[in-house]
Amino acid sequence: MEIVIATVAVLREGDSILMLKRRPDDRWFPGSWCFPGGRVDAGEDLRAALRREIFEETGLGQVQIINEFEVMQSPWPERDRLYRVHCFSGVVERRGVRLSVEHSEARWIASRAEIPKPLAGRITDHLLQVCLG
Repeated sequence: MEIVIATVAVLREGDSILMLKRRPDDRWFPGSWCFPGGRVDAGEDLRAALRREIFEETGLGQVQIINEFEVMQSPWPERDRLYRVHCFSGVVERRGVRLSVEHSEARWIASRAEIPKPLAGRITDHLLQVCLG
């Protein structure tokens, strides 16, 4: 079984957290909301990979990665893969997001009432529960 290492960031600006909507034609959770992040390249440091993914997906370059607060695993039996996702918290100083081709919308949310649907899987759902209580 292949183990795929990925990172994801819950980025805060004030009391809000950033969520991204995947394009409707995306092959991974099309049209669903997620956090910035992605695959770690072979030999790449987790934080370096996360900063790269955040910049590629949002254009945000001034991101302070605070800490890694959880590691989650998500099996994908159909592809004989296990995704190990390292979850980090981070802070940004500005909200100006420049979306990549992977996403169609960005939204800053501050409460459970603002959580957009649908969510991109159980990891996204779990992180929202942890971050918004």
